[in-house]
Amino acid sequence: MRELMSFTTQSEMIVIRSRLESEGIECQVKDELTVQIAYHYADALGGIKLFVKEIDYERAREVLKENGYNFKSIKESSSLMTRFDNYTNCIPFFKKLPSPIKLVSLISVSIGLILGMLFYFMRPEFRRELPGSQWCIDYVFHDDYPYEIEPPSSTLNALFRSCEQTLSFGERNTVYLPSDNIVNSGEYRIESDSIVISNVVGLKDTFEHSFHIRLVGDRLFLRSDKVQLRCFRLNSLF
Repeated sequence: MRELMSFTTQSEMIVIRSRLESEGIECQVKDELTVQIAYHYADALGGIKLFVKEIDYERAREVLKENGYNFKSIKESSSLMTRFDNYTNCIPFFKKLPSPIKLVSLISVSIGLILGMLFYFMRPEFRRELPGSQWCIDYVFHDDYPYEIEPPSSTLNALFRSCEQTLSFGERNTVYLPSDNIVNSGEYRIESDSIVISNVVGLKDTFEHSFHIRLVGDRLFLRSDKVQLRCFRLNSLF
């Protein structure tokens, strides 16, 4: 069978099919139900397709021309769905799928990617900034007592990688915390506008809290019920 024409409406197909069958030309129809269900996507799906036998193809064209019907075959019109099939046949596992399923699958994937990108770029800035970053703590407020760790010229110290107390956030939810005698580490997770630090090796009372986050330029402010930390970014200068 060879595709003769395609139609966006069932009624138009029925008129042409009846005329051909009255001339003894056998016809077959494809995607009629699909287009009826998803009428608004008729053009994208390639429409309702009318097929005739290869030996009847030229005769069918002549019959329609004699009756004043000006049409273009799929080969001549190079329909949108034909081009779509040609492109998607290069994608693994897509070649054997019906065209409507290909179209729906690609639309679903595209919507998923767009929503994923929107979620990524609309999430709070610190969700992108914290993983892989290193900070110098220059102020701690703990047990109602402030500690000034670095002098006001701490940004200059950062230029030479000089910092007494550093705070580093790893890519896999590991956080490295300041300590005098041991390698102090823990785990962190981000929840809304807060960061929860847990499983800390040392100085649990200071660092094992749920901190509210505020990121202003290269300044990071962490605040819990008991502790406030003020930091500046170390790796922003390199």
